[in-house]
Amino acid sequence: TAEELTFKDKYKYVFSNIYDNPSIYENDPEYILKLQAQPEHIRKAWLDGDWNVFWGQYFTEWNANVHVIKPFDIPKDWTRICGIDMGFTKEHPTVCLWLAQNPVNFKVYVYREYTSYSSIETYIRDIKDLSGDEEIQGYFCDPSMYGNGNRRSESDQSAAMLFMGEGMPLIAASNDRVTGWTLIKQWLDHEAHINKEPLMYIFEDCQVLITTLPSLQYVATTDNKRKMDLDTKGADDAA
Repeated sequence: TAEELTFKDKYKYVFSNIYDNPSIYENDPEYILKLQAQPEHIRKAWLDGDWNVFWGQYFTEWNANVHVIKPFDIPKDWTRICGIDMGFTKEHPTVCLWLAQNPVNFKVYVYREYTSYSSIETYIRDIKDLSGDEEIQGYFCDPSMYGNGNRRSESDQSAAMLFMGEGMPLIAASNDRVTGWTLIKQWLDHEAHINKEPLMYIFEDCQVLITTLPSLQYVATTDNKRKMDLDTKGADDAA
């Protein structure tokens, strides 16, 4: 209402969940057990207080309050890699993510992202400039970048050859899709009530990835071989 808008700056939302209400245990000790037995999307909302869930969501482990963090200076001795998914359209652009891993606890941090739909030469220049003098241990890419199809470059060389010519040796990553998605789910997994922390965090300025992960859905199929796959008709490039 107009009155609410007038006073909106006087209020602040403070997150809380069922574990912050001790009267729940006193009045109905089995209430939490009942919620834990609900389907996952209901359990996430009613028990964990995460209302950014929906039926069919692939990465149900996602919680922006947990996985999205403020940027910090990454130590020079941490391992850094890049992941590149190449595209040429607004719907499916090229995406490059920079990741660093803490050598002590093995947690992974996505600390930079790049998206563009242009030419391969432009992608190479931009990614190289963004990496600057950082020591990148590897640039992982889809194996198709070693092929000659859909090059869209100014030369007849493959994308991988063009990258390597600029001092960025590409490594053909495994394109076993389901295994890859499963690993991301494992890295995102966390359980607050048992102090289980996730293995992957994302800097808050990586907005494309932050928007992409919670929006992805399971593929609509009855094929048992692909039932764990996600629907790639949408914007899955950052994932």
